[in-house]
Amino acid sequence: MSRALAPRWLLGLGLALVLTACGAGPAPSVSKADCAKADASGVILISAAQMRFSAPCMIAPAGIAFTVRFTNRDSTPHNLAIYDSAAKATRLFSGDPFSGPGITVDYAIPALAAGEYYFDCMVHPADMRGTLFVEAATPAGS
Repeated sequence: MSRALAPRWLLGLGLALVLTACGAGPAPSVSKADCAKADASGVILISAAQMRFSAPCMIAPAGIAFTVRFTNRDSTPHNLAIYDSAAKATRLFSGDPFSGPGITVDYAIPALAAGEYYFDCMVHPADMRGTLFVEAATPAGS
């Protein structure tokens, strides 16, 4: 390898690392154990603090409308938007941005089919994003 190629190779690697770190691509892999889950009333509690969601993912019931009770602990505005995928081709829901700190808004989410969806804060999509798992109810006793 010539000396002239080494700096270009290193520059290319550095650029790839920066783009990967700063991109608003798919949410990182998450464990469902870390997800905010809908309670018996269909309410998911989530918050924003220091430009991050309190959970990397949410779990909601399929075929049933649910509520995301969202508390903004920052002074900057945040919101919640849900998309069909990380490509964000189809926005399924978007709530109005609101400022905090300490303000809570209930977002009424329409029923979604079972599947995996993507969510973010439209104001800060590179920093605040996650996965929404919409799951069919498990029959009792299974």
